[in-house]
Amino acid sequence: NCAVESLKLLRSGSNNAQLTGLDSIMPNGLLEVLKSRGLAGTSVLDDPREALRLGYRFDSFRERYQAMFEVLKKHLPIKQEKVED
Repeated sequence: NCAVESLKLLRSGSNNAQLTGLDSIMPNGLLEVLKSRGLAGTSVLDDPREALRLGYRFDSFRERYQAMFEVLKKHLPIKQEKVED
């Protein structure tokens, strides 16, 4: 996932010992680990709209996927209610 790839990039680019021992991690978990170890600041995320505008945050595609899924459900015999099911 993107967190694992980001972690690999941070490791290879910084050689920081605080990043070793982390192998499998989710995006929000990576941010929390970096924050707790003093390796990342999160103040740029305080204003969600500004963070989105500046590229520090990305919207979820869940709503778009669900809308496409609704179209499929109208035309195909799909039992699931949500795209995540």
